[in-house]
Amino acid sequence: MQHSLIIGAVTILFLCVIAIGAHLLRGRVLLAKRLLFILGIFVLVVKVAQYVYYAAVGGVEYPTEFSTLTCIVFALVVFCDKKKVAYPFVTYAAFISGLVFNLMFFIGQDTFIDARRSELWLLLNVFVHDALFLGSIIMMGNFKLSIKTSWQIPLGIAVFVGWAFIAKFLLGYEGNIYTTNIFDGTLFNTVFAKDYPGLTDSNYYLPVYYIVLVLSLGLSYVVLFALNQLIYKHDHSLENQYYLDKEDYQ
Repeated sequence: MQHSLIIGAVTILFLCVIAIGAHLLRGRVLLAKRLLFILGIFVLVVKVAQYVYYAAVGGVEYPTEFSTLTCIVFALVVFCDKKKVAYPFVTYAAFISGLVFNLMFFIGQDTFIDARRSELWLLLNVFVHDALFLGSIIMMGNFKLSIKTSWQIPLGIAVFVGWAFIAKFLLGYEGNIYTTNIFDGTLFNTVFAKDYPGLTDSNYYLPVYYIVLVLSLGLSYVVLFALNQLIYKHDHSLENQYYLDKEDYQ
């Protein structure tokens, strides 16, 4: 019952994030810029506070998860306000982090929720991931992503995933890393074992898993640019146009 309430609350919050980002904030570049700055402060402060807490209780951890790294890069990019430099990858990373986190509650809800350290930790992460998702929707609604800079997306994924594997296999990090679990095919063993026992025993599991993973990454790439085309709105106000023109020369 408690888990059902959590799922319901997360779903409602997630839908509100989509509605706010897609309909109320698109085409308002200056407001988007300020809101992105606020979201960047929020996600960075929460993540820094979490790792300071881990260190204080003697559980030093590395920032290895894809969403944690996204929080750091997202904050740095919006603080610097250089939309052409890294917006394609940051938009993609924030979109995927928020979407996957919310989907986890439906695909492997019992195991995923039980794995959280506390209800407060869970609540903070819900807010952080929805903030990232809202940030990605705001970016898509106010800034035109360019195919010419789309190479940032696979490069950024490779850097994030590479760092996770380095931390796990070269630096000896003993914590559970969902990023490595996704890309080495052990995700169902570590997250969904309770919900889908015996699924990974089949000889066909890994080939099928990697085919689905590659197709999912490709689909997410297409969805990102399709959504950008769908919800992007150009604002013709003089104030916003001045800001956009100024950005063109940065």
